[in-house]
Amino acid sequence: LGIPGDAVTAILIGSLTMYGMQPGIKMFTENASFTAQIMLLMLLANVVFLIFGLATAKISAKVLNVSQPTVWTAVCILCVVGSFALNNTFFDVAIMFAAAVLGADTTVQWAVFLILSFALLVLTRPAAMKYMSKGHVRTNADSLIGKTAVVSKEINNLAQTGEVMIADVSWTARTKEDGCVVPEGGKVKICAIEGVKLIVEEVKEEK
Repeated sequence: LGIPGDAVTAILIGSLTMYGMQPGIKMFTENASFTAQIMLLMLLANVVFLIFGLATAKISAKVLNVSQPTVWTAVCILCVVGSFALNNTFFDVAIMFAAAVLGADTTVQWAVFLILSFALLVLTRPAAMKYMSKGHVRTNADSLIGKTAVVSKEINNLAQTGEVMIADVSWTARTKEDGCVVPEGGKVKICAIEGVKLIVEEVKEEK
């Protein structure tokens, strides 16, 4: 579905999209060099982590000599930071403290979380619906639908090629029908937007 599973993945997908790349299996064909660079950098990062870990092993072992009050203080701070980082809200922190005070096990913690989440949903739903009913505002990308663009690179779905220029910006383009080939310099009408690709149809010039 293309739905990011966490904040890190969402940032990564957003960054790739900003640079005109569509995350997915096609990156290995359409952006092979960039994908290879990422993989090499990840391999290099693991090597650096290995060297750093071996070099600091003796120093890291001294953490075992830290007093218990210091350790528990660090654990509490990390628990608060981790709970807040889930959704950037103190509601999760409050749930964490409530479960800790009650001394509840995992089952009770989940139950408390679900009950409070449902109550919060019921209380905030009217305000959310009122805000969402103000109307849908078209984004800059949506405003391109229906406009005419000039083909800067031949559009051929079978060859996986095609680019158009509109408002001095180059977009990857594909035709609605796979058998249609639009030559460079031709004009097309933008019918839809799928990810970072424009779905177009050729505009026949009247003679």
